[in-house]
Amino acid sequence: MDIVEIIQKFEQGATKPYLCRAENGERYVVKGRSAPVRERISEYVCAMLGRDFGLPIPECELVTIPEELVEFSSELMGGLGAGAAFASKYVSETQEVNREVLKHLPAQKLRELWVFDYWIKNEDRTLTVKGGNPNLFYRPRDQRLVVVDHNLAFDVSFDIESFRRLHLVVNAGLLPELEGVGNEDYKQRMSQAMENFDGYCDNLPPEWLDADANGREWVALIKRQLLEFKEDSFWEALK
Repeated sequence: MDIVEIIQKFEQGATKPYLCRAENGERYVVKGRSAPVRERISEYVCAMLGRDFGLPIPECELVTIPEELVEFSSELMGGLGAGAAFASKYVSETQEVNREVLKHLPAQKLRELWVFDYWIKNEDRTLTVKGGNPNLFYRPRDQRLVVVDHNLAFDVSFDIESFRRLHLVVNAGLLPELEGVGNEDYKQRMSQAMENFDGYCDNLPPEWLDADANGREWVALIKRQLLEFKEDSFWEALK
């Protein structure tokens, strides 16, 4: 699917996303060249697996940015570039979750988010009294949660103690419940999601997989990390 219009650049976000319109008429948050290839792969894989897992992650697409949309702008060429990009459907009228909103969100959905982030080794969802980077949004008019931003997942230096201390769910006061979280339901969800993993990776653009960043090696590492859920030690660390 092609992008047909670049609407605006978002001021927030290390990956410097753009709001764009695709040929289907829908608006998307698009991450292109400014996000390293590994991060774009992580975004796509996590979005697809997360939706299978049951999280409220927006629909995502792998889109193509035509060269004629960016070729006359050095900023667009550097930020988006031409070619394949990751696109997440834009959800309007949302607000970033803060500690006050967090208190009123469904505990079960927060527990699912905690387990999913642990599964994908994502420390980039924090919220403490000093602030943070929740990567979680809320739309008041229909009480919709929106989970976004997984570009830093599959962290090879993932620190479970830091995760337990800083993750936004921990700071919602749910840790006592999380320490006793049952794993059978989550194991089943992870197993079902992994049935689609190879298919999702087959959809990845060849130029990402064959990039200098060793995209194929990154995909292999991601798969090894995800399959750790089958080991008892994976669950022991949450207790």
